[in-house]
Amino acid sequence: MEIYFVAALLLALVIDMPVIAYETYKFVDPALKPRERSLIYPFIAATTILFAAGILFGYFILAKLLVVALSPFYVASGISFQVDAAAFYYVTLLIIGATGVSFTAPVFVYSLIRLRVLSADFFSKNRVIVWFVLWVITGLILTPDGGPLLDLVIFVPIVTMVEIAVWLGRRNVKGSEPPPSPPVKPMWEVKCPSCGRLQRKPTLFCEFCGKGIA
Repeated sequence: MEIYFVAALLLALVIDMPVIAYETYKFVDPALKPRERSLIYPFIAATTILFAAGILFGYFILAKLLVVALSPFYVASGISFQVDAAAFYYVTLLIIGATGVSFTAPVFVYSLIRLRVLSADFFSKNRVIVWFVLWVITGLILTPDGGPLLDLVIFVPIVTMVEIAVWLGRRNVKGSEPPPSPPVKPMWEVKCPSCGRLQRKPTLFCEFCGKGIA
């Protein structure tokens, strides 16, 4: 019964991910500008797709590697390969669920850059620290045995997607910036179009000929 309950909980999380993404975005919606609110539907779609991709990746790859990673210990010790069913399914479902959540990290990185909470240069300048944090998280939570080879199986896709998110965020932020407005000259640096004399103080009319300065 517990196995069915945990599996149903994970399946419900997969189905409800669009709603979770929508509610997360609406939480910060009051502080957003109209241009920033246009990100809501891409945010929901990307979060749902990446979460589903993470679930499939965890189910077809990491879950199988779990058995492969444990088998050498049974062979070396000469004991029979027996695993408690509840413990096996709990660990498997945990890996699958955590992989799905980890695959949504690039969406939040991209959103933080687009909303200008963090700059793309922050991730570029601290790339080594960001990669190290991701390596620790994937090694402690997502990989079954903590070995370096299996760490790379999940580390490389996540880092690749994060780097793509940073690149897209930098590109879109630059493309959405308004063109710089030309500097406004003080009135005393403006010449009268009628008499051509330089004004000595801010004014709307020429202090010499009395005509308007457009």
